[in-house]
Amino acid sequence: MRFAPRNPLAAARSGPAPHPAAAARHPLQRLARTCVPALAALIAGACSSNDGGPPEEVVIADVDTVVSLESELLATPLDLDVHENGTVFVIDYQMAYIVAIPGDGETPVVLGAEGQGPGEFTQPLALTVTDDTLRVVDAGNGRIQVLNLSGEYVRSYALPVSTVQTADLSHDGRAAIATMGFQVAALARTFDANGQPLDSIGELLAPVHEVWDLTAIQNAIAAGEIPATFRNWALPVWASDGGLWLILLAEGEVRRFDRDGNLVWSSPLSAPELAQIRDHFFARNRELEGTSAFYPLTFVADAQPVRSELWLLLDTPNGNPNVVLVLDDEGRLQRRLVLSSLSEAERLAYDPRRRRLYLAAPSLASVFAAQVP
Repeated sequence: MRFAPRNPLAAARSGPAPHPAAAARHPLQRLARTCVPALAALIAGACSSNDGGPPEEVVIADVDTVVSLESELLATPLDLDVHENGTVFVIDYQMAYIVAIPGDGETPVVLGAEGQGPGEFTQPLALTVTDDTLRVVDAGNGRIQVLNLSGEYVRSYALPVSTVQTADLSHDGRAAIATMGFQVAALARTFDANGQPLDSIGELLAPVHEVWDLTAIQNAIAAGEIPATFRNWALPVWASDGGLWLILLAEGEVRRFDRDGNLVWSSPLSAPELAQIRDHFFARNRELEGTSAFYPLTFVADAQPVRSELWLLLDTPNGNPNVVLVLDDEGRLQRRLVLSSLSEAERLAYDPRRRRLYLAAPSLASVFAAQVP
């Protein structure tokens, strides 16, 4: 999964969001069941989604460095996944290759290279690992590539959309791609393992737009409001049962859909860090006043299914501990993992067999790991 790299978004008024190479990592780098839907109440934690009381909080102080900046293996690690044998696969957006990190401590191996041929990449955004297959969103080449675990080319097919900001690939090869509300009256579209359309999923929270209205976005931010356009920004995540989660990135909301695209439940996130993220969003944009750019608002940096649960890495500002929220299959908050010694991670992957949490920090060109109690 998932996003283009983190940068301010220079939004064009006359067309869609820029290509991921020029866009921000959040959607340009993805609810009210019993709670008041107002954002102020949401970020204040006015409601609890855990019917059994406050969630368990686990503070994890010990973090290992798996790949460091000094190794020069990575430049912009943008997505990662863990094979059942413990090997971690990391895709690097800038270096345009995959790094396979064996779980037994052996030397990492580089798979692929920059280019346009079979097994080569340009601006790769996301990957998913199954028993014997790597699937890669090769955005710069407009395709999804299928490789074996040694990085050897198997096949490819055209990306079903021209621009990808957030996406996820299922283990059986389906793709879910967020629309950002641009020219499509749904939050996301899904495609089969050959790129053929399946469904349009999720009602928009704001009207469909044909172009970016930069003036309206900047005026809303200057007034201390969340721009309406942002409300349609979503991160899709495939569930193990074939359904889909959509994380509404600027709403702090999770929606769960079944395999047929029907809404099962929606739930607001509840965490004290959400107010911090919101305040930081406005502070960052004040620094850009007078320019033709803006920073997006995303409460969640990344997400991954773990069996029936959904693990969410919050987009906390640098300098603050990274926090992972664990939701159960009904959207209730069960646990908070606070990584007290790590603050710049933007991607996560979890190995449930070894209870090992991996986190990539693109700004540090590094990958870290922590043992989860």
